[in-house]
Amino acid sequence: MSIGDEDREKSYFLRMYLGCYRAVEYLASRPDWDGKTLVVMGTSQGGQQSIVTAGLNPRITAMMANGAGRMRRGLDSRSGGQAAFRIGPTRRERRRTKRS
Repeated sequence: MSIGDEDREKSYFLRMYLGCYRAVEYLASRPDWDGKTLVVMGTSQGGQQSIVTAGLNPRITAMMANGAGRMRRGLDSRSGGQAAFRIGPTRRERRRTKRS
């Protein structure tokens, strides 16, 4: 639960996302912008902000998000912020295989 969950006009995220949108508008208004490329990126909550900002603002041409929105425990057995993707068996699974 976060600040303002009960009222969308008081939501913490509303102010944050509007700020991200305004930042893109500011960058796009600068004379040194090439008018073509605008990239957003972030990690954890910043990754979530990148996804939302890219969805809200059509000026965004590329987006990179690392661990977006994985701020709480319970999404998997690992603590928040750790990668949930793995290739191959875990250490525990390898140990079990060696013992049998």
